Amino acid sequence: MRHEQIQISDVEYNPARSAFEATISIHDASGTTRYPCSLPAPLNASFETVTRGLVARAKQRHRKNLPGLRSRIADQTAKRAALTADAILNMIVKRAA
Repeated sequence: MRHEQIQISDVEYNPARSAFEATISIHDASGTTRYPCSLPAPLNASFETVTRGLVARAKQRHRKNLPGLRSRIADQTAKRAALTADAILNMIVKRAA
């Protein structure tokens, strides 16, 4: 099962595009990916409807790995664990020599 955590930046309305816009961050096992998303909707649309639509667009792009603007941040914990494992292995090899 895939575990994701979703974070929504400030939701803003762009009157020139008649759309709500936000950056949606999806945190999963591989790190964090941020997607700028836009949802055409009237200004009086409910916040729940808007956020659901924005998150759905980001999840679709994330799951299907669709092209477009995104920002990828690797999971630092995984990198640290790999570095630690390498350091331990190097110590063992040096002691054995």
